[in-house]
Amino acid sequence: MSGIKENSELLKAGNNGAGYRTVGELIQNDPKFSGHKRNKGGEYSHTILRKDIEREIDALFEEQRKFGSTYASMELEKEYKVIFGRQLPFAFDGAIEKLIGHCSLKPAEKRAPKASWTAERFILLSKIANLRVRSDGKKVPLSIDERRTIDNLAYKNTKVTYKQIRKALNWQDNLVFDSLPFTKKDKDPEDSVFVELKGWHAFRKCLSEKLGKDYWETISVNPRLLDDLAYALTFKKTDEDITRYLEERNIDKKIINAVLPLNFSGVVNLSAAAMSKLIPFMEKDGCRYDEACVKAGYLHNKSAEKERSLKLPVPDWEEIRNPVVIRAIAETRKVVNAVVRKYGPPESVQVELARDLSRSKEERDKIIKEQEENRSQKEKLAKEFQGKFHYSPNGRQLEKFRLWKEQNGFCLYTGQYLAPGDVFNGSDDSFAEIDHIIPYSISFDDGRRNKVLVTSGANREKGNRLPYDYFGGDGEKWDEFTARVNANIQNRKKAARLKIKSLDDSDISEMKERNLSDTRYITKYVAKWLEENLLFAEKKAEKNVTRINGRATATLRWQWGINALKDREGSDLHHALDACVVAAATPGIIKRISDYSRDRELQKLKVNAEDNKKRRCPEPWEHFRKEVEARLSENPAEKIREFGLAGYSESELNELKPIFVSRRPDRGATGAAHKDTIYSAKYLNDNPPRIVVKKALTSLKKSDLENMVGKERDRALYEALAKRLEEYGDKPEKAFKDGFKKPASNGKPGPIVRSVKIFDSRVAGLPVNGGIALNDGMVRVDLYQKNGKYFLIPYYVSDIAKKIVKNKAIAQGKREDEWITIDGTYDFIFSLFKNDLVRIIDSKGKEIFGYYNSCDRTNGAIEIKKHDGSVSWRGIGVRTAKLIEKYQVDVLGSYNKVKREKPSHELA
Repeated sequence: MSGIKENSELLKAGNNGAGYRTVGELIQNDPKFSGHKRNKGGEYSHTILRKDIEREIDALFEEQRKFGSTYASMELEKEYKVIFGRQLPFAFDGAIEKLIGHCSLKPAEKRAPKASWTAERFILLSKIANLRVRSDGKKVPLSIDERRTIDNLAYKNTKVTYKQIRKALNWQDNLVFDSLPFTKKDKDPEDSVFVELKGWHAFRKCLSEKLGKDYWETISVNPRLLDDLAYALTFKKTDEDITRYLEERNIDKKIINAVLPLNFSGVVNLSAAAMSKLIPFMEKDGCRYDEACVKAGYLHNKSAEKERSLKLPVPDWEEIRNPVVIRAIAETRKVVNAVVRKYGPPESVQVELARDLSRSKEERDKIIKEQEENRSQKEKLAKEFQGKFHYSPNGRQLEKFRLWKEQNGFCLYTGQYLAPGDVFNGSDDSFAEIDHIIPYSISFDDGRRNKVLVTSGANREKGNRLPYDYFGGDGEKWDEFTARVNANIQNRKKAARLKIKSLDDSDISEMKERNLSDTRYITKYVAKWLEENLLFAEKKAEKNVTRINGRATATLRWQWGINALKDREGSDLHHALDACVVAAATPGIIKRISDYSRDRELQKLKVNAEDNKKRRCPEPWEHFRKEVEARLSENPAEKIREFGLAGYSESELNELKPIFVSRRPDRGATGAAHKDTIYSAKYLNDNPPRIVVKKALTSLKKSDLENMVGKERDRALYEALAKRLEEYGDKPEKAFKDGFKKPASNGKPGPIVRSVKIFDSRVAGLPVNGGIALNDGMVRVDLYQKNGKYFLIPYYVSDIAKKIVKNKAIAQGKREDEWITIDGTYDFIFSLFKNDLVRIIDSKGKEIFGYYNSCDRTNGAIEIKKHDGSVSWRGIGVRTAKLIEKYQVDVLGSYNKVKREKPSHELA
């Protein structure tokens, strides 16, 4: 969006303030577009605002009329703009309503549009009711007048930030918001948006501009009218459908015409009727959602008792509209039912869902970017540490160094300067220790915002108390402490946490819920579904289903000393390790860890007075870490014997198998039939046939460079690129991270190079507009055999879509029309889809067992990945293989050989 806005401003004020007459003139003449005219590399900085293009159309037609063109009539211009602005209908009338889920309080009714007056009113009141403020660490309730002020502010301002609330209520710095969202280091958290009534303000702006402010004032007090408008603009996607819907409700034609350009999406979990019943209690009494539900006669956290079954039933998919939840439910059902079939009903279930499961691609990309930034910061910090102290820090030392820098080197409890030579001398780490501001035994918060670096003596004296309790109510010492906090801690939330004076039971309960349980909607939904439908064993647990969040899992791994076993990049077995942690994190174990943390904070952890050793955090059972390590190994029985672990009989050890990762074969044939780019057919008759593709330098390997177009002609560029890749160990993302300039003839840097042209012989595609568009994805390969040799026929999305029966098997280095013809004399063996489990014995007798991943159409070689993803075998020739077998894998990792498959068609 910033790029679009910038281009619109350039159009008006670029060209040294003179502006540009049209978009075309801007793109042709402005320096911003001198390098390239179109968007590149996933960036959209060269995108133009639709309205600016429409103005260009107006200008071009007007100029043509000035030149006397008889074709550039007003009628043609009008029709041209209609065609330009025309969009295909998103869906037929009623299609979107059918996809909307039902209200969780009134199941017979559909959920309301997010942009409706009722939904936005409900959300606003909920946010105000849940807004928590602290004064000197103590919770302070909002007064009725304060609630009303925030309420009015939401309808006045397009967005309401925490800073605007502070200003409107004239709050001083001693009042601190209790739940500010995370922000970047250089951004004030109070600049974050508290609430935004997008629908209301969209209607206000649109109707005020088109019908006048006075007219809007009369409409703004009519919730039913605004709800109808929001419904039509959310669920109807053509002007005709919107108009028809609103006219049926007797809405003025001029209002309809005014709002037609608006478009909304999204729903809330409740119906308009249910929210209308809750809103009066929230307005009058300031009730939270749960309190309003009780007063309105709803039991929001209790469901009607359902008949439970030994196995999870097929859910009513009509009740679930979120595709992510549908996928999570479907996969959970498969796994749980498989476990029940093998081991019987469980006593309890612990649930942890993947942290990115409910996130969009954009959100996942943002998380990845933040992770990379954090990794980069750690690397810089480690480099700085090594430069100062001349040794490589471990994780604990690096965390201390980060806190030391954050506190400007001072112990916040004593005011003593923590001399780097004492803290980081490399041999004795006991001078300064990391303390949890709010004791871990109370909060279960192991995040950096709950940690400070203090002297060991101060840490022991504070124990499991808040800083305020540690100072014992000594006003002078407390004032000195808060002055040190204000002077050295820039993070407001951390500073506020250090100044907390007391915590009540609700505070402690909320902290534990937030830091131990996964509070996301999707996890709550899955846990609730399990609780309501699964028949548990007779033994009753306090909670049948418990939600565990990823932060708690990570902390427990560290507490139990098994973090070193987790190799996220090395293999997928880290999921099994996490499953061990999640399964062991029962409420009883959490209680033991809490007791341990409290004792540790009180310095009571002496095993005996003789050796003065501290005992470790209690494991779920004795030798838990060693057992997990053994079960994750390639030979668990051997490891168990090596570790001397009791509890396994010899017969059990003889039957014990290593963990096998189960993967679901990808048999879907969805997606585009071909890629968007159309390549020239100029080199298709070469032997082998090839095309020319552009390759970004950040993905250019040395092997690619050998196929560079014109490398002999532009030797200087080729050699400069090769040298750069050599310097960075053939890692292009690092080699070209900061850009690359082509060397000029005089030896000086020339123009910026972002990509080069490469010959690519992996040609498989469809003829499009005189060129070729590459196939977008190989769906499967069919395996045939004749005279002891194997042959592969590849099938693409376009082949499946057109129901093409293929009879040409891959022949190395040849065009497809020259491939081997497969007829009725060849035996069909089976089809291979991605993630099908196969066993291959190659021509030299080597056995390869793993999941099929891909096939190279240039030579017929395939790639197999080890079950846990730790190893990949590429270039496996199948033609002369001695044996190829296929196996079926269930969700628990048991596999059986596939005896025979029927072909989807018969070859002549």
